[in-house]
Amino acid sequence: MKLTEAIEYLRSRGKYIADQNCKWTPTNAAKTNVKKTIEEYRKWLKKSPASTVSDGALTVKAAAPYSVVFMSKAKMA
Repeated sequence: MKLTEAIEYLRSRGKYIADQNCKWTPTNAAKTNVKKTIEEYRKWLKKSPASTVSDGALTVKAAAPYSVVFMSKAKMA
């Protein structure tokens, strides 16, 4: 189930390199723009009905019975 969900997530962002029509190419860690990556992920989450943002915390619904909560460092202080 987790593999299927991961593939769906990558396909929804056009980043599943096993697809023949995928034009995205991965970069190495030294060339990765982490800020841009996080911004793209947050934009995707806002479009996703399985996530909510409240008081600086981002909750992502995962396979039952789990949910994942991401906290912003700025809000935790």
